[in-house]
Amino acid sequence: MRYKFILLFVLIGFLIQSCSVQVKEKKSSTFKDTYKPKTVVKNENKEKIESKTLESNNTKENNNIKNEVLIAITEEDRNFIKKEASILNIKVPDDNDIDYFIDYFTTTKKYFTENALKRANYFMPMVRKIFRQEGLPEELAYLAVVESGFNPFATSSANAAGIWQFIPSTGRRFGLRIDDYIDERRDPYKSTIAAAKYLKTLYNMFGSWELAIAAYNCGEKCVAKRLEYSSATSFSEIKDILPSQTKEYVPRFFAILFIANNPEKYGLDVKTNVYDVI
Repeated sequence: MRYKFILLFVLIGFLIQSCSVQVKEKKSSTFKDTYKPKTVVKNENKEKIESKTLESNNTKENNNIKNEVLIAITEEDRNFIKKEASILNIKVPDDNDIDYFIDYFTTTKKYFTENALKRANYFMPMVRKIFRQEGLPEELAYLAVVESGFNPFATSSANAAGIWQFIPSTGRRFGLRIDDYIDERRDPYKSTIAAAKYLKTLYNMFGSWELAIAAYNCGEKCVAKRLEYSSATSFSEIKDILPSQTKEYVPRFFAILFIANNPEKYGLDVKTNVYDVI
């Protein structure tokens, strides 16, 4: 009887050891099976990413080629810019700066430029008339495109408002009513009269439309301090120490002036019925 119990314990021990070996082998097999597919998926994803990157680079190269064709500037175009600059007695900005903003306003900001020039069709007769009455070059009317896109409801982060982007203090200084009930900065007619008077004041102060335009953007104190600091007399001498937005202001203006002369060349649809808003 005792031998039977011993034999039974031996058989049970053998069975337990056999099961343990089978479990270990099964776990090892499962790990290998799950590891291999992960490696394959990773490589497949890498190939997809590399393929997409290559396609993206090709697309960018094609877009760059299109842009280069789009902003091709002819000698006739250059002559137009020189003529407008001579009217304003302004030294023509660097060609590369103008070319850059012509491209910018006709590609990246195409939608903005189209709408701005459409709105300009409504306001331009009124603006030109006021500027003539104030003795200003009519070309300066296009500063409103750079300022606000001729949008009377435009408001900047600095609380500048209207098509001429007056801050409250400057608006009041040139006769605009700005209070809790009325904000004449958003009145295209009254704000244009104020803008004409301000531009004339800046021109009389600095004796140059380049400096007057720069001061319209960053303020007369901004320009005056830099002229005094550098003992300079011209925009070109101080442009590199002006705020970046002001440094770009003159070439932006020339780019808009240039595009407005022939918007169809750049595929811009700006046709609307022209009305005199006065």
